[in-house]
Amino acid sequence: GFWSGLRHLNFTLLRYLGFSPREKPYKCTWEGCTWKFARSDELTRHYRKHTGVNFSRSDHLALHRRRHMLV
Repeated sequence: GFWSGLRHLNFTLLRYLGFSPREKPYKCTWEGCTWKFARSDELTRHYRKHTGVNFSRSDHLALHRRRHMLV
């Protein structure tokens, strides 16, 4: 169907650009950590485990609102 065709197109485009859909190019730079991720947002979330920085739900919503107000 349409969605499977779109998914195939995305994988084809990723391969054309040099990425395999299973590649994990985003590597944690924390000393001794070997975790890798397919998406940068996953790495950002993981990195907070090392730093202890965490956003509460209300902090996240406030940041989201501010981003839309600046646009």
